[in-house]
Amino acid sequence: QKFLDKEAQCSDWTVRPLTVQQLEYAALDAAVLPYLLERLLDGSRPTPAGEVCRTHAAARFSVRYALLDPRLEALHLARTPSRVYRVPHGSIRVCMSQRLARQSWSTGADPPGPPELAVREADPQPPLGKATKRQKLRANVKNRPPPVPLSSIRSHLDNLPRPGTFAGYTKESCVCSVIDDQYSDTTQTYIGFNRKSAIVQSENAWILFVNFCGREAEYREKFLCGDRQMVFTMKKPDAFIERGMLTFLVERGEKAPVDREKQVLLFARPGTRSKFVFCGRCACAQMTARGNGATDLLLDLLDFEQLIEEEDYKRAFAKMNESLENVAGVS
Repeated sequence: QKFLDKEAQCSDWTVRPLTVQQLEYAALDAAVLPYLLERLLDGSRPTPAGEVCRTHAAARFSVRYALLDPRLEALHLARTPSRVYRVPHGSIRVCMSQRLARQSWSTGADPPGPPELAVREADPQPPLGKATKRQKLRANVKNRPPPVPLSSIRSHLDNLPRPGTFAGYTKESCVCSVIDDQYSDTTQTYIGFNRKSAIVQSENAWILFVNFCGREAEYREKFLCGDRQMVFTMKKPDAFIERGMLTFLVERGEKAPVDREKQVLLFARPGTRSKFVFCGRCACAQMTARGNGATDLLLDLLDFEQLIEEEDYKRAFAKMNESLENVAGVS
């Protein structure tokens, strides 16, 4: 008997090249399957090649993956929000920000039809009586429009909010202020993105969120160089969205003109009881890797001149300084 170390199972398999530990785990993970199958079926005698599939028909099944076009899906859902994808004998999964339809069926049986957009069925009526808090939450989730991935929605970079103005209390309100107007009505469209993340991505922009009050000690957000620059800490620079933004910043830093096709946008606020302020577009002046795996980005505020003219920013900036001084005094 040999112990199979499962530590590599939870590692990041999107990073290339793979480590020696990952390669060994992948090889052992495949090599151990015949022995496990033999022990489960009989264990007393070796199983000839192909005999298992002939004698155990239920073990044979077919799998099919179909890539769903996010632009086509967003277009259909924008026109008819009541339509959702139906996947016979399967479901929709997300892998590396791509939506895939996975279908499986017994080998030899008729394969199911391809995924298609169908009319959403009416939700069942809730039971009579007083609903609990959890039941109300589930009802809200069921009744909301089908999600449209933020990664498939374009930001209107030529018509951004004026830097230094308030955008709202939530990240969703910030996102709606910079994307196409057809998706800004949240009662008709539910925008799908990670609302707990400090970095989210639209089709042509990365959106950063900074909350100065209550930040953990490992974060170092602060203003520098007469408030023209900000330090932004990326806790997981190897994540998919973060790695894509770093690649873009490095490539743009090597070019003289500013890339108008994609941008990095920044929202900041003093604390959870304050509104987010749109700080405009950003460029990266320096990257510093830290020992704990995080990366500090020194961001240039490209719209600084417009930013300091707005009264909303002046009021929020005073609160931000108070928050930073309080954090510095505690530490």
